[in-house]
Amino acid sequence: MSNRRLSRRVAAIFAATVVVSACDDFISITNPNVVEAGAIDPSTDGPMIAWSAFQDFVAGFGAITLNTAFFTGEAWTGDSSEDRSEIGRRAIGESNPSGWAVFARGLATSENAVDLLREAPDADRNIHLARVNLSAGYSYLLMAETYCVGTARGGPPLSTADMIDLAIQRLTAARQIGEAEGSAAGIAIARAAAVGLGRAHLLAGRSAEAAQAVSAVPANFEFLLYNADDPANRQRLGNAFWQATADRAALVVPPAYRALADAGDPRISYVDTGVRAYDGFLQMYAQRKYPGWAAPYRLASGLEARYIAIEANGDPGAMLSFVNERRAVGGHDPVNLSGDALLVEFLWQKSIDLWLEGTRMGDFRRHGDKLPNLIPSGQEFYKPAAGPVGTDRCFPLPLIETSTNKHFR
Repeated sequence: MSNRRLSRRVAAIFAATVVVSACDDFISITNPNVVEAGAIDPSTDGPMIAWSAFQDFVAGFGAITLNTAFFTGEAWTGDSSEDRSEIGRRAIGESNPSGWAVFARGLATSENAVDLLREAPDADRNIHLARVNLSAGYSYLLMAETYCVGTARGGPPLSTADMIDLAIQRLTAARQIGEAEGSAAGIAIARAAAVGLGRAHLLAGRSAEAAQAVSAVPANFEFLLYNADDPANRQRLGNAFWQATADRAALVVPPAYRALADAGDPRISYVDTGVRAYDGFLQMYAQRKYPGWAAPYRLASGLEARYIAIEANGDPGAMLSFVNERRAVGGHDPVNLSGDALLVEFLWQKSIDLWLEGTRMGDFRRHGDKLPNLIPSGQEFYKPAAGPVGTDRCFPLPLIETSTNKHFR
């Protein structure tokens, strides 16, 4: 049975592990699709629960990276929604849902699965525990990069430092368990965790630790998150970027990225659909990096590891050499730059290589206005009627969280 079919089957089962019912009649019903929380065995039920939690993470990854693409200018919003325009303008109100509900569910179910699988007799080498540590760790990392303040499972506020620390804890566990398990899948989880650790340390300003974390990641490594074209479950199982391309015509490729593709850079792919986007205003230039509902996301790669190491090591000569290597991949002539100009070009090449993969938000948090092709605060937005570009550096927690979480009231 495929992992995606397995995760759909167990969704109802996993819900029983995270909801406490006060109804005796509910828990007395014999139902083959529902398991009492206290009756779950980490050895027999753990794998299904882990896969379901991981699929929740994949859905949350899509939701959050799509919104950060609008925020950082990787994509323009062709949506008619004021919420999306707020995100694109970097002026987000607290009522803006910003993909939080889907994202927070992925973190919560991953953490619940971690709690369960820690009780497994082979916890030190259990690949399912490694996998949900990976999804929990990346969830905390994405939350640290994206949200000004975080929270998990209805808990108290988490600062950026808190979120980074939790990301490092979970990713370290994923790496250790994956290495101990030793299979190809276990090693892949360990390497993806290493990339996440490098990214977390870089966000925290710990350059030496960041470089060390990614030092053993092979250059050709990739860790993919798989989606499925299931018409009945596209919201949870389908690619969010394709949904915003084909289902709602809301993701418009910006001019700077289109210019690269027009010049023959193979790293960017788009088509001019010949029609307007959903807002009836922008022309619908549609991305083709993710060409369908089942297109996978790339969570981690050896290429990202190289970017982390080069930035962390801070060697201008190595950075320039790497920049020109990546420019050559895109068919561009070499450059001879130094100082801030070199850093800007380095970040631009990273934005091209890892386009729409969710890494640009962390770059923005670290480098701010040095991030290339970002409309400066106060300037006119590409949809002028929405108002000027704002000054937000991160997303506020939305009211759907703060109004229901007792720690924020």
